[in-house]
Amino acid sequence: MTDDRAADSTEFIEFMLDTITTTLSGVALRSPSVDHRNIASDQVSDQVNQLLRIMGDRYWSTQELMERLALSHRPTFRTNYLNPTLKAGLVVMQYPHSPRSPKQKYKKAQA
Repeated sequence: MTDDRAADSTEFIEFMLDTITTTLSGVALRSPSVDHRNIASDQVSDQVNQLLRIMGDRYWSTQELMERLALSHRPTFRTNYLNPTLKAGLVVMQYPHSPRSPKQKYKKAQA
């Protein structure tokens, strides 16, 4: 019998938080009371710009990007930095057919 208290559930929790965030974002976007012109806040825009400034022409892992931005909370990084840039088409995935691949990397989209 194994001791479940020793199991690391960080990846599962991050996956669930990301799924919840994505679902709630989709609900907010479909809501008729949401002003779609003001969805991206100035803070998110600043964070998107920060991410784009540190990226060159190569692919970066999530961990590498977070380290360059001095961030440690993956769900916040995904919600405020990565997901908005992906949705806007400013950043592309190395493996677009496997978005949750542990080998996934990202780079700035070609202008």
